[in-house]
Amino acid sequence: MMVRNCFRKWVLPWACLLSVIFVSGARADHDHSKKQRFFEREIEEKGLFQEEDHGNEATGETAAWLFAIANIPAVLALTARHMLKRSRSSTSRKKWADFYTFNRRRLMPIHYVGNLSALGIALWHFVLSRCRSTSLPEWALALLLGFALLGLLMKFRLGFPSLIKTARTLHTSPAVVVILFMLLWVGHQMLD
Repeated sequence: MMVRNCFRKWVLPWACLLSVIFVSGARADHDHSKKQRFFEREIEEKGLFQEEDHGNEATGETAAWLFAIANIPAVLALTARHMLKRSRSSTSRKKWADFYTFNRRRLMPIHYVGNLSALGIALWHFVLSRCRSTSLPEWALALLLGFALLGLLMKFRLGFPSLIKTARTLHTSPAVVVILFMLLWVGHQMLD
């Protein structure tokens, strides 16, 4: 409870403030003149293997779809836990408990493998489409890596119980997910 209150009072406002600062700084660095746009386009298209932008779009879309599919079991698990706490009747609690157990045993491996695969594809997408006009892709990728590290800490119970509890709180926090998606969305809007 104390960690959640601390997160709400300190971490979330600071994360929002820092994201606004980085977004405005990145926006200021992004010059929209024709000469600059041509130069930036030339940098983006060269990439690592001198490929066109279509390969970069394919890796980005693949990573996005894989992230979406891989996180369906996590959403189902959070929903089942919430409904299990809210259920009043014993039959309803039993059904939600059975569903939660099924989800944990059968569907959560999709979450683990799918997200790690999507992270690898996202790293490859980053390598293929570097952009020097904004630092938002680096921030989003760092947040994604941190998110994956928190998930690994939870899964393999690496560390002290208090560290694992903090990792669970951050990993399942909707605020962190919103910040991550905002960074990704704003960064990709700047590149288009």
